[in-house]
Amino acid sequence: MGVFWIFLGIILILCTIVLLIFAVRQHQKVSSDKPFDDTNRQIDFDDFYNKLHKFVGNEQEKIYAVLGIKNATNLLIKGIQENGFCILTDKAVYFIGRVYQKKWIFAFRANVQHRIIASEMKGIKVGTLSHIWMLILAFLSITIEIAWYRWINMVFAMPDVESQIVLKGIIALFWIAFALGVLASIVIGFFLVIYFVLHAFFLKRTNICIEFTSLTVAFLASELGKQEIKDFYKAVSEVQELYVNIVNPVSVEHTVNEVRKSTGVNTNKVTSLSELSKLYENGMLTKEEFEHLKQEVIGSQ
Repeated sequence: MGVFWIFLGIILILCTIVLLIFAVRQHQKVSSDKPFDDTNRQIDFDDFYNKLHKFVGNEQEKIYAVLGIKNATNLLIKGIQENGFCILTDKAVYFIGRVYQKKWIFAFRANVQHRIIASEMKGIKVGTLSHIWMLILAFLSITIEIAWYRWINMVFAMPDVESQIVLKGIIALFWIAFALGVLASIVIGFFLVIYFVLHAFFLKRTNICIEFTSLTVAFLASELGKQEIKDFYKAVSEVQELYVNIVNPVSVEHTVNEVRKSTGVNTNKVTSLSELSKLYENGMLTKEEFEHLKQEVIGSQ
């Protein structure tokens, strides 16, 4: 009987260690929450886009930008695709690989191959990603804490004879180490419960969201480059302008232009400026870069 409870205690200690390692790794990911510096990238985009055309439905479609260049490169060169990427053309948006799909406050990662036409694209923005699934780990930590409570009650309820058998069956040094492991496991488990709950609701990760009428697809900012994000923002604005000019009848286009002239406001410019401000506030743009891009947007036709 005594050996069984010792074995169960060791299992609980190992489970706590596994959860602790997982918590440390997740916290490291949250800490690196900003895009990496890719200002010195050396990419032949003409060749790169030509290779990516095999993922595009129509060879006549023009590729404007890619979000997730590192993942796309890994797939083309190494045949390895851990995370997904996005291809923006003048007709549609293509998603290949594992990407986040957001619905209300929930987000899940799925391996997809989507083609969504440009008319359904509402825009792109900076968002945050909550890991609600971390509540599952919080529940596991609570379960371990309850198991420890039951374990302590059962061990102390054992008859003196069985307790002596337990002590005689193991060496004193092991017993001391085991007792310390039990104490540490209980304390760590308590803090893990708090950490996982906080992680689920407050430790959010910055992401770049592409919004459509039917769904929202997101990419973690830490997996993207600063210049890559800037180029994609600019390309989205260009495609939206292109789509408006192609799809809308002349009379409607004329009306829109008249409204712009009378008010001095361009809807896409306002959206772009708003998103640039968010990028600047999140530390993804320096002040000089922000001012330069702002002038580009204001000065564009």
